[in-house]
Amino acid sequence: MSEENREEGSGKGYHEEVQHSPATARIPEKVSPGVFSTGTIVMHGPHEFVIDFLQSLAHPRRVAARVVLPPTVIPPFLGAMQDNFAKYTQMFGPLPRMPQPRSATGPRENSDANAGGQPGGGSPGGAAGGSTGGAGQEPTPFPLNQPDPNPPKPSTPAPMPISEVYEHLKLPDEMLSGVYANTVVISHTGAEFCFDFITSFFPRSAVAARIYMACPHVVEFSESLTRSWEQFRSRQR
Repeated sequence: MSEENREEGSGKGYHEEVQHSPATARIPEKVSPGVFSTGTIVMHGPHEFVIDFLQSLAHPRRVAARVVLPPTVIPPFLGAMQDNFAKYTQMFGPLPRMPQPRSATGPRENSDANAGGQPGGGSPGGAAGGSTGGAGQEPTPFPLNQPDPNPPKPSTPAPMPISEVYEHLKLPDEMLSGVYANTVVISHTGAEFCFDFITSFFPRSAVAARIYMACPHVVEFSESLTRSWEQFRSRQR
C-alpha cells in the first residue's frame, strides 16, 4: 500500500484494488465434497445472474445449490466453457448430447379393420388406417401394420411459468440467498465437469460452491446460459 493511501486511510478508510489467483483459493471443508447436479435453471435480473443447480433423479426434485454471479463474469465464464469443450473434443471426441426417448410411433396393429369405417380403427368412409379425403375423393389407404407416412406432429407444450416450476421444487430456506461468486474455475474428465465458483475477497479467495455435472447436462447448461446472456444484452441496449 502506498504512503499516500496510508495517510488517507488514517481518517478516510483504505482503498486499494485486491487481486487473487484462483489457484490459491481456499476450499472450505463443507464445500470440498461438492454436489452433483442433473440440470439447471438460469435467471437474470438487472444486476445479477442466478443459477439454480438441480437434482432431479429422486422426488421431490430439489435445488442442490444456488449461485449468484455478477454480469461481468458471464462472458469469461462462457469463454472458459467453450475452451473446455474444445479441449474435451480433442481428447475424447464430440461432447455427448442427452439421448432422446425412442419414438412412440410404432407399427399399427389392427386385425379387425375392414372397409366402411366399422369398429377396428378405420377412418369413417375410408379404408381402415387410411385418411379420409374431401368430398368426391377416394381415401388414400396405406398398408396395414406399417407406420403412418404422415404422422401427426406432436404439439410443443407451452413453457411452464417459473412460479409453477418452483412449486414443484424443494428450495431450502438456507439456500434462498444463494452464494456469491466472481470467479469460476472449470475442470473435466471424460465423463463429467467440475465447476468451482470462487469468491475472491480479501484476505483470501475461497470456493463458495463446487458443482459436478455429467457432460450432456453441461452442454444444456451452456446453451441456457448463452440464451440468458443474449437476452440480458438485448435489454441493456
